Formats: sequence, C-alpha cells, structure tokens
Amino acid sequence: MSYIHMNSGEIATVQADYVPATPHEVIRVVPASVRLSLRDSDGAPTATVFLDMDLVRQLAESLPDLVMTHDAEDQFTKAQAKAKAEAA
Repeated sequence: MSYIHMNSGEIATVQADYVPATPHEVIRVVPASVRLSLRDSDGAPTATVFLDMDLVRQLAESLPDLVMTHDAEDQFTKAQAKAKAEAA
C-alpha cells in the first residue's frame, strides 16, 4: 500500500525512514513501508510519501542509473562550455 500526502512548497531536504509492519484492527497488518519526508528550509513537511517495499526496491534499482545519467550529462555540459570558452 503506497500513498502520498502533500502541501505546496519548496523542497530543501528529504528524509527516508523505515516503517515496520504494524498490527491494524481492520486489515490485520499494515505492511512495512518507507516514509519519504520532503521538507522546506524551515524543516516543515511539504510532502510525505509512503512507499511499499516493492516500490522501494524498484526505486533502489533505478536510482544509481539516474544519478550516473545526470553526472554524465553534467560532465558533458561542463566540457562543452569549457570548449566554447577556449574557442572564443
């Protein structure tokens, strides 16, 4: 079970916390999840996302590739700007 609660605002930090499975009167057990808390510069929450463990695993698999793609693009952009500056 995944869900999101959100207020509008600038995001300055993100915090991830493991939430263990807990007993529940109606559905017996709320499955384990990860809570992502997005906070503004004052530390106030702007969004809270609870991801079930399957989604956390999917995210964990994709994050390294996303970071590498960003780093490669950033490095390329800097090299391109340097080359333009040297040519001028």
